Amino acid sequence: DGGESVREWNADNKVFDAIKYVKTTNDDNGDADTINIHGGKNAVMGGAAGDKIEIGDQNKNNGNENVVLGDGGSYVVDKTNKEVTVATSREVKDGKVVIYGDVDTINIHGGQNTVMGGAAGDKIELYGDDNIVLGDGGESVREWNAENKVFDAIKSVKTTDGDNGGEDRINIHGGKNAVMGGAVDDKINIGDEGKGNGNINVVLGDGGSYVVDKTKKEVVVETSREIKDDEVIIHGGVDTINIH
Repeated sequence: DGGESVREWNADNKVFDAIKYVKTTNDDNGDADTINIHGGKNAVMGGAAGDKIEIGDQNKNNGNENVVLGDGGSYVVDKTNKEVTVATSREVKDGKVVIYGDVDTINIHGGQNTVMGGAAGDKIELYGDDNIVLGDGGESVREWNAENKVFDAIKSVKTTDGDNGGEDRINIHGGKNAVMGGAVDDKINIGDEGKGNGNINVVLGDGGSYVVDKTKKEVVVETSREIKDDEVIIHGGVDTINIH
């Protein structure tokens, strides 16, 4: 659907490694899209409605290094401050948060991805290691690096608007992941049974945050909580998490 991108000019016309930012616009306008890309290093945003996004080819592992949003959002690369920020869209109307989007299906045949499903219940399947995956809305910040490494470069990952989202199905065939299901009942599966290939993960069934402070040598993981009228509210559901 609609959006805007800015990248550095280069004589080789390289795209992904030259991106300054990519963002969607008018997130309430759009339709169901089908996007198939037979290769890696992509920034893809489905926009409004229910989209189907597939990157790479089955059994070829040729779809590495992507930023994929099922609905609206932004991807910003700040090489001066050496930061990469990915966030889903949110709009405030009459004091209420509105999230535009629908049920998306995202399949990526490769690793080193940042994927956020956005609104509704999404199906996300990744065939590779080293990923950030949010079933619903949120934001991630990581260190910029030329190799596009993800997990070891994380500064923070957090969900936003814990009461907005759907039942997500997240399958990752590999380890080194930061995964947050978000709202409602989610099913999260990491690694393959009998293979022991799903090591080194941070997984939250519902909302929360994961912050890495290398200066202080601290790692903090927290679940989300909201205070309304002096009451603590926890948004979420009954989640199923399997890690092999």
